[in-house]
Amino acid sequence: MASTTDRLWIVWHPDRLRLVGTSASSGNTDQPEWLLTIDWPEGTTPDRDTAAAGRLIREMLDARDIKSRQATVIVPRRAAIVRSLQVPPVPENELPELVRLQVESRSVTPADSLVIDFQTGPAAGQSGESGGQPTPAGQTVLAASFPVGQLEQIRSVLTAADLTMERALLGSDCLAAGLDQLLCTSGQPVGTGGTDRQTLKILVAVEGSQAEILLVQQGQLLFSHVCQLPWRETPSTELTARSLTAEVRRAAISAHVAFETATALVLLGPDSGEGTRLARELEKTAKVPTVLAAAPGSDSEAGSAGERIDAATGLGAASLAARPVPLPVDFLHPRRPVVKKDNRRLKRMLVGAAAVLLLGGGWWWLSSYQQELDGQIATLEREIRDLDDVLKRGAPTLSSASEVDGWLSRRRDWLAELTGFAALQPGRDQMYFDRVLLTPRTLTGPARLRATGYARTRADVEDLQQRLAGEGYQIQPQPVRRSDRSGSYPWRFELDLAVPELAAPAAAGTPENSRSASSARQRTSRRATSLQTSSRAETPAATLRTGSNRHAES
Repeated sequence: MASTTDRLWIVWHPDRLRLVGTSASSGNTDQPEWLLTIDWPEGTTPDRDTAAAGRLIREMLDARDIKSRQATVIVPRRAAIVRSLQVPPVPENELPELVRLQVESRSVTPADSLVIDFQTGPAAGQSGESGGQPTPAGQTVLAASFPVGQLEQIRSVLTAADLTMERALLGSDCLAAGLDQLLCTSGQPVGTGGTDRQTLKILVAVEGSQAEILLVQQGQLLFSHVCQLPWRETPSTELTARSLTAEVRRAAISAHVAFETATALVLLGPDSGEGTRLARELEKTAKVPTVLAAAPGSDSEAGSAGERIDAATGLGAASLAARPVPLPVDFLHPRRPVVKKDNRRLKRMLVGAAAVLLLGGGWWWLSSYQQELDGQIATLEREIRDLDDVLKRGAPTLSSASEVDGWLSRRRDWLAELTGFAALQPGRDQMYFDRVLLTPRTLTGPARLRATGYARTRADVEDLQQRLAGEGYQIQPQPVRRSDRSGSYPWRFELDLAVPELAAPAAAGTPENSRSASSARQRTSRRATSLQTSSRAETPAATLRTGSNRHAES
């Protein structure tokens, strides 16, 4: 009878093969259609004769009329090395190389002889939060390694069997993926939160004296551990339960989770009688709700414990094929860094073309700019020559204008000078003038002021001379004599004064301009003060007239 099998799963044990067939068109995705065991006859093992082993597989498939030409190989946990690694947070493209380096540092086998793949677990801290034990910051990675030679041997056997190997999965991944189906087929409650994918579940697969322990969280494999149970001629259920509990706790510590947070412990492998007793003893010892899961298939009690475990493994592999993420361990297609396309040659060509274009455009712009600057320079030189001609023709006129400006700048306001001179007099009660003569500045000498007057005392005359000297007047010494006239002003004196020169105008901002401006401000300030003081007396003109009248009277 022809089989409708669409998918073929091969559990590759060292001493035998288990072929599991499933169909996507049958509508029954929870049960495998058939399970076939192939025991290697003596002399036809794959390590001795790959061609004979391949022919044996093809004969068995043809006998069952299996048309499938593609197969997925499932590598048992005992044939691979699995490690739980904590890696720092790195970009996804750098993760394969980082995992490979960590596996190489912990493995005694040369890395070139191993194929290494991994699957990412929950971010570091999630398992600690769920399990009650914190983990270092980073990411949990489950790394698995398998010998390259054995993988090539499996490929050669399948090629001889006219089969194409699609994938090479880890058996622990497949069992973890089939855990939900196992819980559903158990038909028993598995404790609080037993159906919640966020909780920790433990699967214990027992086959004889060997056991495989899986820790599953969020529907994903956290850790896988294989162990050897204590062997006795008379098996003890209590001793087996204690040994399994110790191994489960050891696996939980390696996976950085707390064993006490587990919500379900699923036992797979033993038949109903032995399995029920062992499940009851495990629940008592581990203090975790424990159930015995029925193997998938129409007759779950048929066959050995190994067949029941391999059937569940094939069922899990079928569910992995329909699940896009997370990606399981695949030794045939291990994760590798994404090789970026080398565009360096194209970049160099583009950079060269851009450089040529830039240099050509820059040279053209520089030439144009230089020509423009040369034209501006020629225009400015012509303007400078024209201005020089104008300045040369107007130099005599400019010189005459400068002399006139100098003469005008030194022109005296004699009324103001006389007012300032009168302001320096002590007052008419002390002296008066009967004659004042003002002489303008000549080419050879400064402006002069000559005056004749009478004072009450000689000290008044000396005090006036000191005031005038303090204001910058240059005094030509003259004798002070007692007059023959009788009256209140017996002392006659003469003044011959050189009036201070006005500073010639200088350019703004020069030191000469600053000093002359400062001197002018000082003289103006002193004269203003003198004028304010003399404002209490009569005006200088009145003083002079009063003095003249007294002189006339005397």
